[in-house]
Amino acid sequence: MGKQMWSHVQYAWKHGRALGGICSLACGHLFGKSCIKRWLRQAGKKQGKCPQCKCWARVEDLRMVYVPRITVIDGEGQQIMQEVGVLRAQNAQLKM
Repeated sequence: MGKQMWSHVQYAWKHGRALGGICSLACGHLFGKSCIKRWLRQAGKKQGKCPQCKCWARVEDLRMVYVPRITVIDGEGQQIMQEVGVLRAQNAQLKM
């Protein structure tokens, strides 16, 4: 378990293949339903934890989330968005 399964979850999000829909754990982290169910079942009833924050989690606690569109920004994407913000601010100052 661990790295290989988590890589699968990340891949599904990045490529829009969250099978079974999007769901939330009690901690609020979002996952593809089929991926997180598999993750929790592999861990066993007493050992299931959120892959993000390590809070205890159970399949029974999953809640479906219905959204028209979801955008996932990984670490690199987040850094790029921050850089774009800095460049926009610099551009605005140059226009003054």
